[in-house]
Amino acid sequence: HRDPDMLVKTLRRLRRRVDVNTEVGVVRDIRLKELRIYTDYGRCSRPLFIVEKQRLLIKKKDIQALQQRETPEDGGWHDLVSKGFIEYIDTEEEETTMISMTIN
Repeated sequence: HRDPDMLVKTLRRLRRRVDVNTEVGVVRDIRLKELRIYTDYGRCSRPLFIVEKQRLLIKKKDIQALQQRETPEDGGWHDLVSKGFIEYIDTEEEETTMISMTIN
């Protein structure tokens, strides 16, 4: 691919919108000049809040709406994933991703 960085960004954007399964792992290894796409189930992954331009995508109003829902079917965790506030990162992708340990 002529622009592997753009390809990785596009695949991750599709995963965040749930156009691509949320369990798909996308890893770009610049040193080896490889792009690896993992589609097998059962890999160890963890949910992370998404940050763009050094700001959390989820806002206080989204959290309040989550707290005020009347039944478990009204939104919830899966809603946060489908809205692109949270994404699952597997252990391979975690090695090439910048992860903050605090909100600050």
